[in-house]
Amino acid sequence: MQNKVSETIINSKKHFGSYLKDACAGREILFMLAWRDLLVRYKHAALGLGWSVLRPLLTMVVFVIVFGKVAKLPSDGLPYSLLVLSALLPWMLFANTLAVGASSLIDNAAMLRRTYFPRLLIPTTSILIHLSDALLTGLAFIFLALFFGVGMDAHILLVPFLILHTGILTLGVVYFLSVLAVYWRDVIFIVPFMIQIGFFVSPIGYSTSLIPDEIRYVFYLNPMVGLIEVFRWSLLAGKVPVHWDAYLISLILTTIIFTAGICFFYKQDQNMADIL
Repeated sequence: MQNKVSETIINSKKHFGSYLKDACAGREILFMLAWRDLLVRYKHAALGLGWSVLRPLLTMVVFVIVFGKVAKLPSDGLPYSLLVLSALLPWMLFANTLAVGASSLIDNAAMLRRTYFPRLLIPTTSILIHLSDALLTGLAFIFLALFFGVGMDAHILLVPFLILHTGILTLGVVYFLSVLAVYWRDVIFIVPFMIQIGFFVSPIGYSTSLIPDEIRYVFYLNPMVGLIEVFRWSLLAGKVPVHWDAYLISLILTTIIFTAGICFFYKQDQNMADIL
């Protein structure tokens, strides 16, 4: 009598709903990877997490000297340093995550080849690492606002939602770039250039009130414009102008980018391990 041998075939091809369910169920892996990357990032750094605050503060100082003192750009009657730092908070979360997330699949190629787990977790990890930076930068902003005597009010309650909005937009772009980088390594070299251009076409060192009306809506096609503007408005107690049509455009673009990014990642998931 022959013994029957049972076989279990593991197939990583899942329906989109099951794929997302598995990714959500793997949150312990997500936090473990984020903690690993955070430890490696600051392991031999003398200042450690201090760099999370020092980098945006140094950037703010450069802006204050060059654009605040030399170019004398208007600051809507507020300290120019607060105008800059309130914009740097969402921008640095976006830019730093993009820089790390774009190469995340390539950096973890050995692990992805050995075993299967929801690969979507790898680029998602990059946002968790830089959320800690954003929180520390937010604390630095509060101390600076108190130093200048600029109060805050109920507007600040909108900030958690805006951070979530920033994270969703960032992940949508990261999902696209991380997959493209698997097929074309040129993406790794293009991303820093994209970030540099985005830095200047986003209202970080200037107010959106300076944008000419004839190009305003072209400018709004950058989803970070409306996001930064409302971020600044929330942190500065509504004392700066805000264009809600810009934020509406940002919300629509964020929804499109995130949905398209996660669907694109799902479609390409099966082929990535072989190419890596």
